[in-house]
Amino acid sequence: MPRLKAAKLSGKADDLASSLVSIGLLERGIGISRNAFEKFDEAAHLLLQRLLAAPEKERKQIAHILAVCYINKALLCREAEGSTKLKPLRQAEDQHRISEDKLDAGKALLFRGELHCGNADWQDGFECFGQALKFFEEANNLLWGARALERMSRLFATTNDGRRFAGDVRGADGARQAGHPASRFIFFA
Repeated sequence: MPRLKAAKLSGKADDLASSLVSIGLLERGIGISRNAFEKFDEAAHLLLQRLLAAPEKERKQIAHILAVCYINKALLCREAEGSTKLKPLRQAEDQHRISEDKLDAGKALLFRGELHCGNADWQDGFECFGQALKFFEEANNLLWGARALERMSRLFATTNDGRRFAGDVRGADGARQAGHPASRFIFFA
């Protein structure tokens, strides 16, 4: 971990946070979940301090990296416990909004919506999917918009609200237009 040692010696919070995130991603990828969670937690702490003191022009980039920490912490919780706390997902959404990354904000909302639906919180799940769809439309991303519509349609099917299956058709059409006609969507992953 020479990069981490060098980053610590440099005294630069940005370098240290970036190193921690990189190592956290690697450790998560190879299954060292506890260490990865600690790295993301430490990086998030550094980035929050940095975000509060950063000039406006640097806030978007810091917020984006901070959102990466939060979403990975949520994913690690899901992998380890089979469930995820909603707080890191809300924090990730907030940071994606600051960074103006509509695509990733929408993805975080889809993840949160899936968690609500997994807990039979249908209305909250639907609201998350609807907000995600708006972000995907603003980002002009037809594929992810199709994924949001697909989740909404499955939710309607689950709750026996057959009047609203038009979302599946819109979702399939969005996938086709995005060049992914054979895309398979994962629901309640």
